Order: sequence, then structure tokens, then C-alpha cells
Amino acid sequence: MQVKQLEREQGPEAAERALIPLVREFPDAHQAYAALARVLMKQKKNDYAARAAEKAAALAPLEARQHTLLGVSRLRNDDLPGASAAFAQALQLDKKFAPAIVGAAAVKMADENFDDALALCDRALDIDPSLERASELVARINMKQGKTDAAVEELRRLVEQGGKNNRALRAYLRLMRKEGRLDEVVSLAEESLATAPATPQSVARYARMVGFAGQPELAVKQYRALIETGNAREVDRVRYIAALIGAGQLDEARAMIPTLKDRPAMKPLKDKLNGDVALASGRPDAAIELYAAACSGARAPEPDPQELAGLSGEELAQAWQSYTAKALRAALREHRQGRNDQGGD
Repeated sequence: MQVKQLEREQGPEAAERALIPLVREFPDAHQAYAALARVLMKQKKNDYAARAAEKAAALAPLEARQHTLLGVSRLRNDDLPGASAAFAQALQLDKKFAPAIVGAAAVKMADENFDDALALCDRALDIDPSLERASELVARINMKQGKTDAAVEELRRLVEQGGKNNRALRAYLRLMRKEGRLDEVVSLAEESLATAPATPQSVARYARMVGFAGQPELAVKQYRALIETGNAREVDRVRYIAALIGAGQLDEARAMIPTLKDRPAMKPLKDKLNGDVALASGRPDAAIELYAAACSGARAPEPDPQELAGLSGEELAQAWQSYTAKALRAALREHRQGRNDQGGD
């Protein structure tokens, strides 16, 4: 099975496990190191990703693509000088390599040199107008400069295109919530689904958007249809359960939770979802017990008692719910970052 197919079907961790013995068997194959760097970055194992990218660039010093990958990995590690040097090397090899130009723009943005960053984005888009990453950076720069309407317009355009840029969708949803314009999210989702051919990706995107915008009933309908086609990802199933809870369909949500993948890393999430069901059922004490179990399973500390002082009943359970959601996200990031502590290249 090819690595890309393995990643699609089983996730980046499975691809990583396949690539590690491959780079050991073929230590001069820069393509294997580059592929390893990419799947490591997807898991936020950025230190290991930078090491793999450095190896790829050293093995293929005349390829702009490898130096660009190195720049991206260094940028993920907040190594701005190292990232800038790698992107500069890539552009010395190929001055029209748009991904390297976008990388250089990201460094400028991180340094808050917004004018230079925008100029680089324009340069990249002149070369490749379909480059979503460049357009996303333009939107992010507009947000940092307080140009909200311009940022909304740019992000909406990216979402309308229905590309694979998950960062753009996430940024759009958060910005619209901050601006109190979630009704526009629902309208855009409905327009997109009505005017474009329905695909598993578009249906999942629609469901995510309307669920985020506070329309769980609409999300449930689309997630259910997606699951019935057999094309739902595990993250879609988790979001479906959350939508069921939001829509008050608690029996179905409770029945769906055990159908999630049966592996240790999923147990804290299942406890958290069962806690959400308990809270929505009017059982705050049971919810708190489940949230505590989720934190324990994720090896996360419980919330500071001082922060919970004065709270009781449903308010206390809601505070636990918010804390547990953040704790699980943090635990997942740490799990991904530290997975290779026992070895790897």
C-alpha cells in the first residue's frame, strides 16, 4: 500500500510507522525523508519533522521544494531566522517557486512586517492565482491590521471555492463568531450545498459550518446522510455526536458513542461525550464524574478548585465541560508531539 493511501485510510500515524523503517532501509532517499517530515508535521511533531526535512534538503540540495519544506518545518518550530534562510535558499534555486514565496511571506507576517508580507503574497498569486495558502495569509494579515471586512471577504471566497484549506474555514468560522455574524455562515453553507455537486467533503463542510453556527438540527441531517453513504471520517462521527447532543437527540448520541474507534486514545473523548450527554440530560453530578474521568484518562490535571469556587450544579458542570474540552485538546497536541520519544530519524 502506498504511503499516501495509507495516510488517507489509516491516518498520519500509520504513515509515519511505515516510513520510519523505509528511511532506515534507504538512507539516501530524500523523498522518504520529505514524506516523513510532512506526516510528522500533520501530527504536530515539529521537532522531528524539522530533523527529517533537514535530511531531505541535505540529500537534495538543488531542489527548491526540499528547502521550502525545511522552511515550513522551521517556521512551525518558531525558528524564524532558520525558516527565512531556507526559503531564501529555495528562491535562489527557483525564484518563481510560489510555495517558497508564500513561506517567506509567512515569516514576514510573523515578524509583523505586513507590507512586505502582502507584497510577497501578491507575487505568489501572480504566479499561481489558485494558491489558497497565499490568499489565507492575506486574510490573516487583514485581521491583524483590523481590516475585518476585507478579511471576511477573502476567507469567504476561499470557503466558497470549497478547497482543502481547513485553516481558512476555521479562521472564517472564528471570525464570524467574533463579529456576531453566524447567520451569514448558515446562508453561505446552504448556498454552497445548493449550487455545487454534493461530495463527502462538501457535505461534511456544510454540516460543520451550520453546527458551528448554532444550527445542530441541520448538522445532524447532513452528518447522518454522510454516515449512511459510508464516507464519514472519524472526526465527522465525533462532530455528528456533538450535533446530536446540541439538537437534544440524546438517546441516539448515547448509542453512537460506543461506535467510535475502540482504542485507548479515544476513551477520554468518549468519557467527555458521555459527560456532555449527562449534562444535557440534567445530571450535572454524573457529568462532572465523567469529565473527571476524561481528564484522568488523558493524564491532564483537574481544574483549579479556586476557579470553581462558588459554582454548583449545572454551572459547575459547565465549567468542568469547558475545562475538559481544552484539556483534551492540549493532551492530544502533547501526545502527537511526543509520540516519537522512543526513537525515529
